[in-house]
Amino acid sequence: MITFASARRTPPAANVVVLAVYSDRADSRPSDLDWASIEARGFEGKPGQVQIATKQGSTLVAVVGLGEIDKVDATALRKAGAAIAKALKKHKTIATPLLEDLPARIERNVAAQALAEGIVLGAYSFDRYKSEGGTPSAITRVVAIGEGRGVAAAMTTGAQIAEGVNFARDLINEPGGTLTPAEMAKRVVAMARRVGLKVTVHDEAAIKRLKLGGLLGANRGSTQPPRFVEIEYRPTGRSKGTLALVGKGLTFDAGGLSIKTMQGMMTMKCDMSGGAAVFGAMSVLPAIKPPCRVIGFVPMTDNMLGGDATRPGDVLRIRNGKTVEVLNTDAEGRLILADALSLASEAKPDAIVDLATLTGACMVAL
Repeated sequence: MITFASARRTPPAANVVVLAVYSDRADSRPSDLDWASIEARGFEGKPGQVQIATKQGSTLVAVVGLGEIDKVDATALRKAGAAIAKALKKHKTIATPLLEDLPARIERNVAAQALAEGIVLGAYSFDRYKSEGGTPSAITRVVAIGEGRGVAAAMTTGAQIAEGVNFARDLINEPGGTLTPAEMAKRVVAMARRVGLKVTVHDEAAIKRLKLGGLLGANRGSTQPPRFVEIEYRPTGRSKGTLALVGKGLTFDAGGLSIKTMQGMMTMKCDMSGGAAVFGAMSVLPAIKPPCRVIGFVPMTDNMLGGDATRPGDVLRIRNGKTVEVLNTDAEGRLILADALSLASEAKPDAIVDLATLTGACMVAL
């Protein structure tokens, strides 16, 4: 976990101080650095470039490129933060006056949030299954040097948003044989309790009572029972509307009896990315406190080839009563999402956002 703070001076504990440089502004280059040596190593101030320049006492001095000054925005700062985290991952404490050197048109707290998002995202790694161990980032503290009210709070908010993204990344990176529907639901419950969200997990019996025929049909070839998760954020005070988030939670997609090729299965542990995105977004809501109610609906199963798998030609009945003839069992995403969208509609939200991995049919159409 990386903590963020602001200070008027460089803290003595800083291992690295990072200075911002623009590619089209020679006056942005600190005069006390050996620029001939820095440029000889390929540094030009381009976006995302990071170079250690010198050492002052026990503290390293590095430069980060922001590109052309007129093109710098929150996205550029997010990318700069990620580049800093990747290049300086061996160092514990990083300090930077970067926010002091930005154009006046960029709001300080927006920049601070974007920079923190980039640093946390750039420090991410998934090394759980590496036999020789990974090299996780050593960064534990980042200090913004300079003036400005609310900078530390903005950076903390940025870090919380990025941690939500990383929570989704962890779910997506987990192998399908490990992240079963039950395991995914377990991790979501733990997250919900940690951040203060209401969560309900429907097991197979409850799914049958809810008449989620699409989810049950997709699950027929699996030995792993399905789950359906409803997760809810409520604002303090009167809610200004309701937003529903619906995400596809296919923990592994072999295609069912309409089996995929070996190459087609290689990334199918990622077929629950829509659901992971919903859970990642939900995990951040208590921190950013939107004024509306938000409900997440995520059906979870894998799509396998067991002895009683759904056959081409079978007819399923969705939650809303619609019947569906299955011609291709590898089109399971729309079946489970049909149930989820039906339940979401019953909550009468003001808007529904549906998230799912792009299907092969869509790729052909595009």
